[in-house]
Amino acid sequence: MLADEVRQWLAHWNDELNTPHDAVAAIALLEPGLFTFTPPGTAQITLSGASAGRSAFTPDPTGTVRIATAVDVPQVTDRIIQHICTASATPDQPTQQQNRTD
Repeated sequence: MLADEVRQWLAHWNDELNTPHDAVAAIALLEPGLFTFTPPGTAQITLSGASAGRSAFTPDPTGTVRIATAVDVPQVTDRIIQHICTASATPDQPTQQQNRTD
């Protein structure tokens, strides 16, 4: 079922690669314990010149930016799949997780 959902999404966008950035960001907000973050800091983005688009992070205890430096990939992947299956379920067709008896 999940593979069909991904294929349909990729076909819709005429693409061959799916990197779930938004889903990972959502999981980071919902379950920050699955990630390792830097201490607070600030971020600066170069807007022009040869370095346009380059970002720089500066540690700062009063900053509001934290960067994920590590992720529990198996757990985050599992959460994404769980959410996709839940969103794809209909009342008369429960998700695989809802069918589990363990």
